[in-house]
Amino acid sequence: MSEASSEETQREAPDKDDAESMFRRGDELFEQGDTAEAMRCWESAAELGEQRAMRNLAILLTQQGSPERAEPWFTRLADAGDAEIMCHLGTLHIDRGDVAGAEGWWLKAAEAGDVDAIFNLGVSKDSRGETAEAEFWYKLAAEAAGHLGAMHNLGVLSHGRGERVAATLWLEKAAAEGLAEAEQRLTVIRQRADHEYELAQALQQDGKATDAEDRYREAAALGHLDAMHELAGICFRRGELAHAARWLRRAEPKAVREPPALARLLQAVDTLDPGADVRAVGGPTSLILAGLHLEEEGDDAEAESRYREAARAGARDGNFALGNLLKKQGRSAEAEDRYRQDAEAGFAPSQYQLGMLAHGDGRFDEAEDWFRQAAQAGDTSAMFNLGILLLHERNESEQAETWFRKAAEGQEPYVWHSLGVLLIEQEEHQVEAELWFRHAGQAGEPNAMYHLGLINGRRGDLAKAQHWYRKAAEAGRLDAINNLAILYHQNDDLPEAENCYRLAIQTDPADSKPMFNLGALCEEQGRLDEAASWWRKAADLGNLDAAQALRHIS
Repeated sequence: MSEASSEETQREAPDKDDAESMFRRGDELFEQGDTAEAMRCWESAAELGEQRAMRNLAILLTQQGSPERAEPWFTRLADAGDAEIMCHLGTLHIDRGDVAGAEGWWLKAAEAGDVDAIFNLGVSKDSRGETAEAEFWYKLAAEAAGHLGAMHNLGVLSHGRGERVAATLWLEKAAAEGLAEAEQRLTVIRQRADHEYELAQALQQDGKATDAEDRYREAAALGHLDAMHELAGICFRRGELAHAARWLRRAEPKAVREPPALARLLQAVDTLDPGADVRAVGGPTSLILAGLHLEEEGDDAEAESRYREAARAGARDGNFALGNLLKKQGRSAEAEDRYRQDAEAGFAPSQYQLGMLAHGDGRFDEAEDWFRQAAQAGDTSAMFNLGILLLHERNESEQAETWFRKAAEGQEPYVWHSLGVLLIEQEEHQVEAELWFRHAGQAGEPNAMYHLGLINGRRGDLAKAQHWYRKAAEAGRLDAINNLAILYHQNDDLPEAENCYRLAIQTDPADSKPMFNLGALCEEQGRLDEAASWWRKAADLGNLDAAQALRHIS
């Protein structure tokens, strides 16, 4: 090649310095108010591959009402990997009705990590009624970057399915982060619940008991605690004691944590029917209540007699209470016969108990069948245990999650905690898992408090970790004290760590872990005799790490 042609080739090649200077010249002209000349400079720079010029030019063209001229520049930027521009291209396509084109660009942007594109995919699916896919994208946006709009829309979807607890969790989270729309929706839900409750009371005063009960149920479904109490009272006065106890548990999750329903009802007779005399209730109900009192006092034989009399009088709760007593005494076959009489007639509490007996005996197919029947009738304990069975015996985690979510509407803190445990194992559900743990922890669930301590400890929030570990320990989760000590130890607060290790040992002398950890702390401080003493005690309890440490120190 000749020297002249080589020089000509070099002159024709794009010059990055020229592109840079034209881009800067465009910026200067734009600052001076000469938009037309600025755009000409940016266009020349863009032709030479200057991406900043492409962006400025495309944005100005869009603002000037020429999206068709802007789109080629946006496309070049998107092809170069700009996720934000991919998202914007999706919006351009949706504005002209090209849903497929829009979702194609949003999907590419989502794969590149653009949270707005992830949210837009959810909105697009939601608008077409594809709620399962919409929920997937909303959760991804909420989990990935705390997208408030996604949290709000998850609350709306959950509320539309009747999942009041889940809806409230997402809406409260978004409202707490400052989204006014979420706070407004929460207010609307509460106002509607109040309206339904007030309407129910008016109907009740007019003697329209059936209509009033329907309205109470509407209010209760929206989370109105007084409506739940009213429904418990209605069921109690009809002699439907198991149902009364279930409404009571929903209304008072902090006070009533244990699943057994009937025994807990005794503590709430005054609440359900103020001033009522149990003896004045009359009929089979009085026999059942008398039996419950006798059972509480330890007179099982006389309680059994009352239950049998109530069952002969045709009270389903008589059979149910008798089945519970027989089950408690280990007379499982007799209990099963009693439950079966009403379970086959569709009584959900008895179906649930049959499921529990079958599950305990390893008859998993039969257990699943009874749990499903009770769950489909609305029994939240059955929903939860069906989820447990599907998770551990069938390895069907997605189906288990579905039933856990349904059961979570039953106001049982242990269910909220279990849902959190299931979700925390999934990378895309960390935020939601913590929401369920916090909800359960605030209702007094010690295992949820423990998990909140773990989560906050891992993220380095020592104050919150300490708060939740202490509450967990106070609620009976004794190993939380050892974890609290480990936090202090890791943060070099050795005096406080030692105090907590000693408290953990004093609280649970059979737990070798705090003994081993205290030994390690003593060794760090050169207190070798004390270290050996604590490791020896831990080793005597079977702690292999302590035994190895003893060999090392020797």
